[in-house]
This record gives sequence, C-alpha cells and structure tokens, in this order.
Amino acid sequence: MTTDAPPSQAPASPEASGPRRSKFQPVMQIELSSAKAAAPGKTSPSGAGAEPAARAVPPAVPYWPRPRFRSVIQVPAPVHAAARARRWKLHGGRVATGLGVGAVVLVGMMGLTLLWPTLRPARGVAFANPPPAASPGALRTTATRALPTATRALPTATPAPLTTAGPDLAATLSVAIAATLTAQPTAAGLPTAAPSITPVATMAFLNQGGLAGTTTTIFNETFHPGGYWDVGDTPYAQREISNGQLHLHIKNIGSISWSFNAISADNFYVQGSTTVTACRAGDYYGLVYRVKDDSNFYMFGTTCDGRYRAVRQKDGQFTNLVDYTFSPDVVTNGGYNLLGVRAAGDQFSFYVNDQLMTTTTDDTFTAGRFGVFAKSFETPNLTVNFYDITAWNLNP
Repeated sequence: MTTDAPPSQAPASPEASGPRRSKFQPVMQIELSSAKAAAPGKTSPSGAGAEPAARAVPPAVPYWPRPRFRSVIQVPAPVHAAARARRWKLHGGRVATGLGVGAVVLVGMMGLTLLWPTLRPARGVAFANPPPAASPGALRTTATRALPTATRALPTATPAPLTTAGPDLAATLSVAIAATLTAQPTAAGLPTAAPSITPVATMAFLNQGGLAGTTTTIFNETFHPGGYWDVGDTPYAQREISNGQLHLHIKNIGSISWSFNAISADNFYVQGSTTVTACRAGDYYGLVYRVKDDSNFYMFGTTCDGRYRAVRQKDGQFTNLVDYTFSPDVVTNGGYNLLGVRAAGDQFSFYVNDQLMTTTTDDTFTAGRFGVFAKSFETPNLTVNFYDITAWNLNP
C-alpha cells in the first residue's frame, strides 16, 4: 500500500523550478499539481498507487504587475508646456507685428497732416513778384494816349449802342471802351451814327474807370535808370533804385519811410505796381500824392493781410480818410498789387487791381508831388518794391 509522499519530497512547483520571468511580463500559465498520495482508504482504479495527473488550471486574467514606483507611469509634463510656449510665441509675434504696422500708419498720417499746409499752394499769390522786364507801363501808355484824342474832339454823352463785334475778345473790349468814352449825343445838327474808331490793344489790368477823362501823360517812371527820387540811407530805412525798381528797406518795426519825386500836379490819375519780399499782417505800403512837404500829404495803400486804407498827414498828424477795410481784390502775403488813385478836385477814388475800392472827399491839399511809402508794423527789415509808376492829367 502506497503512502503519500512526505511533504518535504513533494515536487517543486513550476514557479519555483521554471525559468525566471520579468516582473512586467503578463502571467498566463498552466500549473501541474504536485504528486500527492491518495487519501487513506482510497486507491486508484488499477488498484495501485495514484499517479500524478495533470490538472487544467483556468488561465489567469492578464495583468500588469503593479509598479514599484508610481512615477514610472506618469505622463511627462514638459511636452504640454513646450506646445503652449510655441503657441504663445506665435500669437505674440502676430500681436507685435500688428502693433508695429499700426504705429507706422499712425506716424505717416501725422506727418502728412503736418506737411499738408506746406505742400498745398498758397492762396492769393499766383501773381507774386512778376518780372519788371514785361514793361506793362509801355503798353498802358500806348493804349491811353490814343483815348484822350477822341475825348477832346467830342463831348461826353450817352453812349450809342455798339452793333458789331470785333474779330476777337481783345478788340471787342477795346472798341466798347473807346465807344463809351467818345460816343456822340443824338442832338440836332450832329450825326447820329457812331464814329469810326480803330481798336486799341489794352492790358488786362488797365483800369478804364480810373483813366476815363485823362489827357496827357505826366510821367512814366520805369526806373531805367530812374528820375529824381529821394534815395539814400537813414536811421530808419534805406532807399535805393536797382534792377528797374525803387526799393524801400524798413530797418525797424514801427518805422515808416517815403520817397518823393520832383513832379507836381493837381488833377490826375496815378497808378503803380508793388511787391513785397516777405511781410506780415499789419505791414502797410502804397502811393503818396499831393505832397506839400514831409509833414503834409495824402497816402493810399494796402496791407499784407488784404486790407486797404487812405490817410491824410497834416502838420505831422495822421487822420484816416478811409479806415482799414478788407477786400478780396487785394493780393495778400506780399503778392503783386496794382494800386491807383484818381484825384479830381476834392474827390478821391481808390483802385486795387483794376477794382474800385471806395470814393471819399477832402480839400486840405489841392496839388503836390508824387511818391511812395512803406511802414513796418510786424516785420523787421521789411522790403517793398515799387516799379512802373505812371500818372496822367485829367480834364479840367
């Protein structure tokens, strides 16, 4: 009778005798039971001792052994931090680029706003500083000498209508002007037809209102080389003639200077051209007429900000005949202006660029010489240029 093998001689388990596995290798095995003796009183079917039989063990559920340290299975954090850094870097670059472009556009707009007043052409200076070489005085003299001849031959009356037009605009304008000055009255014994008049070319700036009724030319000063005028250096100004112009250089703010010629008249129309190198609002310059001496005369002029004014100086005291008045016909900022004065008895008419400004009366001075003046109110070293000054006699 066979007895159970002692425990000490029981065969070793497969785990003890088999090859060593990694602790991370999943375990799935079939275990063989140890040979054990049959229980007392029990025998195998053959009557002999029980043979060790293989016993199928259900497969174990696959598993991963629990790691010894928990940090082994943690997902590395630096992967997510690097991605976030790249995203922030990309967004930051876009924001910085947008801010830079916006700053450039803003600076460009500010620069254009500041530079626009200097790029834009100034108003009212299109005729600034015309060259004196054009000699408009010669054309004016030629045109006006032909008109008084017809005036003396025929009395002034209501003009007859002009029925025919000239071949061009200039001729038409000249015919209409001459017809106005020389038309015949429709009275008994006189022909009713309009006289035959040869068209005379006229300059665009020739003022027919101021020249109406003029006769002979008193003088035509082109300053080549120039007639008798007061020139020289004083504590207040420097007066000189050069390049066909009479220049008045006013040295100090608040100073005034004038220059007279040696020709005298009582009833006349006088006009002259002026420009200024640089000036400010209150600077004042123009023509002087009926000069008795340095303390008694009349003045008419314009300012650099577009005003005109007429003044009488009597015994050194200045009195306004026409106070400062703005006019759109006055060219500002020192541009070219054509000034004119018509003196007929005690009545004075003032013209700027062929436009009648106003009319006033005064009988203080009945005759005198001609001249020019300039006064600085705001500009040191003010320089005013006068050229092409012409005067005509009026009918008595």
